[in-house]
Amino acid sequence: MSRKHTERRNSILVLAVALALLITPALAQAAPAAQSAPAGGTEYALTYGWYQGQSTFYYSFDNAVPSSDGGVTVTPAPIYVFFYGDDTAVPGQHNVVDVVPGDSGYSDLWQVHKVTVPDDYTPDSVRSYADIVTNGYTVTPVDVFVNCPIVPENSTLQYSQQGLTQGWNDDSAVYYFDFGLNPVETAPIYVLFYGDDTPVPDQRNIIDDIPGDADYSAFWRVHKVTVPDDYVANTATSLDDITTAGYTVTPTSILVNCPVVRTEGAPEMFDLTSGWYQNGGVEYYSFNNPVPSTEGSPVVTPAPIYVLFYGDGTPVPFQHNIIDVVPGDPGYSDLWQVHKVTVPDAYVADTVRSYAQIADAGYPIDVLDVFVNCPVVPEGSSLADPSDAAYTQGWYQGQTVFYFDFGLNPTETAPIYVLFYGDDTPVPGQDNIVDTVPGEADYSAFWQVHKVTVPDDYVANSATSLSDLQAASYPITPTNILVNCPIVRTEGAPQEYPLTTGWYQDRSTFYYNFDNEVPSSDGGVTVTPAPIYVFFYGDDTAVPGQHNVVDVVPGDPGYSDLWQVHKVTVPDDYVADSVRSYADIVTNGYTVTPVDVFVNCPIVPAGSTLQYSQQGLTQGWDDSSAVYYFDFGLNPVETAPIYVLFYGDDTPVPGQRNIIDDIPGDADYSAFWRVHKVTVPDDYVANTARSLDDITTAGYTITPTSILVNCPVVRTEDAPEMFDLTSGWYQHGNVEYYSFSNPIPTTEGGPTVVPAPIYVLFYGDGTAVPGQHNIIDVVPGDPGYSDLWQVHKVTVPDDYMADTVRSYAQIVDAGYPIDVLDVFVNCPVVPEGSSLSDPSDAPYVQGWYQGQTVFYFDFGMNPTTTAPIYVLFYGDGTPVPGQDNIVDTVPGQPDYSAFWQVHQVTVPDDYVANSATSLSDLQAASYPITPTSILVNCPIVMQPTAVDLVELTAGQASGVSAAVAAGVAGILLLLLAGVALGLRRSSL
Repeated sequence: MSRKHTERRNSILVLAVALALLITPALAQAAPAAQSAPAGGTEYALTYGWYQGQSTFYYSFDNAVPSSDGGVTVTPAPIYVFFYGDDTAVPGQHNVVDVVPGDSGYSDLWQVHKVTVPDDYTPDSVRSYADIVTNGYTVTPVDVFVNCPIVPENSTLQYSQQGLTQGWNDDSAVYYFDFGLNPVETAPIYVLFYGDDTPVPDQRNIIDDIPGDADYSAFWRVHKVTVPDDYVANTATSLDDITTAGYTVTPTSILVNCPVVRTEGAPEMFDLTSGWYQNGGVEYYSFNNPVPSTEGSPVVTPAPIYVLFYGDGTPVPFQHNIIDVVPGDPGYSDLWQVHKVTVPDAYVADTVRSYAQIADAGYPIDVLDVFVNCPVVPEGSSLADPSDAAYTQGWYQGQTVFYFDFGLNPTETAPIYVLFYGDDTPVPGQDNIVDTVPGEADYSAFWQVHKVTVPDDYVANSATSLSDLQAASYPITPTNILVNCPIVRTEGAPQEYPLTTGWYQDRSTFYYNFDNEVPSSDGGVTVTPAPIYVFFYGDDTAVPGQHNVVDVVPGDPGYSDLWQVHKVTVPDDYVADSVRSYADIVTNGYTVTPVDVFVNCPIVPAGSTLQYSQQGLTQGWDDSSAVYYFDFGLNPVETAPIYVLFYGDDTPVPGQRNIIDDIPGDADYSAFWRVHKVTVPDDYVANTARSLDDITTAGYTITPTSILVNCPVVRTEDAPEMFDLTSGWYQHGNVEYYSFSNPIPTTEGGPTVVPAPIYVLFYGDGTAVPGQHNIIDVVPGDPGYSDLWQVHKVTVPDDYMADTVRSYAQIVDAGYPIDVLDVFVNCPVVPEGSSLSDPSDAPYVQGWYQGQTVFYFDFGMNPTTTAPIYVLFYGDGTPVPGQDNIVDTVPGQPDYSAFWQVHQVTVPDDYVANSATSLSDLQAASYPITPTSILVNCPIVMQPTAVDLVELTAGQASGVSAAVAAGVAGILLLLLAGVALGLRRSSL
């Protein structure tokens, strides 16, 4: 369906022009929204939907929307707007309403009623409809309708600067968001359900009208769309998709108010492109934003990115970076120059969300010689390998933007060679050629295209290096075309082998995957080894300093990652490394004895590393040339099965981890795996099966193949955990929190949490090292471990490369200065793959522990002090079943802490669960309250939403009994890109 015309209905347009001042004559000036709404307010979450395949964003309000015709139109309520007799609005007068949410006849959609007052009228002397009637003022309904949902005072819109407008209701102030003109007609919103009436999890709702379309309305009539049980979330992203698939659509009478605030380009998947570097392959991503340059110069012109710091040079934790141009704007560039913005110590993260706010606040700005490659992309975009660059949120004029962070990059470009025939047609099938890669001094991800003209009989990929082009004397012509193509993999150059996650008996297991071909003579039952020559003196002592010798390398016939040890006996006067090839062994006539010892030692490019590992390379010799390998130790020649899941059409199940049934220590373990193809039904959901038992119980077909892979397992850990929300009470309103289970250390006899150190790396100019993960030295179970971490600032040299240091021991060995900061963060360390019931409640982040990866949820800054949590017990010491715990502070208040000191409250035997829902209730009833030494880590993520907190009776109250639990641990990520924490709120 094509985009609709942008004109509104004529009647609305005319009234909008004639009566523009009727809408909000007293618009309040709002302060910028903070991370979360102040106490008593609500932060309304930005919700993602689909519009014609593009991401669209809206806010959802939960006031009931009345309709007299089953949802075709909205029934408005009157809003009274004051004018003098000459039709000029009364300055300083707030609009008046006669109903608020919960009242009969309330509606978020208001019909403007013009109230004419005398010329001597004093603004705000009338504050109710009753006063309008008493004074006999003329009231004239106007065919102008506005969308202004009344909300609690101090409420905010997530990721928006829009403030509240004040009005009057029966002499009391009310507050609303003004979303402007809106017709009474509704528009459809499509909500997807399976046949059993359960919503499709993670499916965004779909709309077919956005602001500017003729039929747009923020009031949506829910249309239920029934999809088959094998439907995959977000396969449908438009009404066209729904109708093409023939899904049943059923209009309902449910109306919701969801003003759309933004629509973006559809998410894009960026694929890898192959190229050549010195006769070896490289892979890179290609971004299509124009790259600006000063005229005639191959130097990239950067745009400014604003990074906020406190006065002591520490970045503002959780603050997202700010830009002032996006793709399509003049001056936009994928290359950003860091502008350091210094803010006061009292500054709260994400208060400022635009350059205009920085300028208005007068914050000092220092321009740094730090440049980063961060192409802005549509939200939801991804890379072929997500580990290649961090996907990060930023701010643009108060709105969210998203980018991939490829790290530091100079402004200078490097040449990329593109081959053309004489008629200027590109050579089909020819990969582009570069002459520098990451790690070399002249590398840049921004390339200046150099046109290479080749003869008509040139065969694609005959030339694979600059030296090939020069040797052939092909004409090379620099152009003024610049492109952004970050290289992420280089063949023959040092490689980082990624750690891959699999399943072992429902637990996460981790292995490295090497891509050398594994030979077998029996279809994959056993591996055919190659010989490795190990040198010994006659007394069977190894020759010290002698490197082992091999006679084949990857690509040679007979090469194998599995080596059979061949003992070479040399004379006592043999000098280490005087023999460096098998030919020399033969020439010298040394005795060679095969031994039944087999080792797993994949040969890799020099300088290669293992992701998240400190294991280094071992040097060997091949034909007098040095070769390098990782030594994974002894391994049998027998293989073990690895189970890889496919649908019936032979496509792999996306997102499914492979499954093994043997790990190191098991009798049948081998790092050489024989692939077993497992065929699953089309409606199979990834990672439903996590063990061989799951596969066999489900009766899935298993087919052994002859494919062998070398995947040494290095770690297996507890299964990922899903952390659910627990309900509690705060001043008669509901709160929700997560509960973590590690003991919380405290000073003896005091309700103060003892933090553990977390090491955050900075350059000498105070900028955090981009791409560096934070480091801890204790994990749950270690002495001294704590959920609460104190930031220790580690200063590293300017040439330091991110993640070179991955442990506290390495920091000490390097002698880097460490400054202890008064910054504390609450971030529970959890098994990899763990999740929260609402992932938006806290970022899931990676860190380092003694060279190994750890993972945590980041709940942000927290004091060392605790707050009381009240847990109710009967006189016999048994908890009151069904009673939710009670707190007396929430995020945003000065005394809030996610670390709670348990206070035992003793209630009588006839107490009814949830009769008490606040501390004042407990005090009024004079229940005995006893502080305990138990501390728990329970971050609150939702606050009350009512304007006036009304006491609930036991019959009205609901929720699950909150079991008191203690914390898990976490780590602060102080990189250039921050993370915003928002209060959780349910929406349509």
